[in-house]
Amino acid sequence: MPIYPSKVKKEPTFRPQSVRLMDQVSEVMRYYHYGRRTEEAYTHT
Repeated sequence: MPIYPSKVKKEPTFRPQSVRLMDQVSEVMRYYHYGRRTEEAYTHT
């Protein structure tokens, strides 16, 4: 019986480089290609 690799795909995790929380939120939003207006709505800036 052949052994198959796990079907669960492990996606690479994105780790923001900024120290400040709101900068991290912005980095993550940009990484996932959210729009600028969406970022503004989430961060209230």
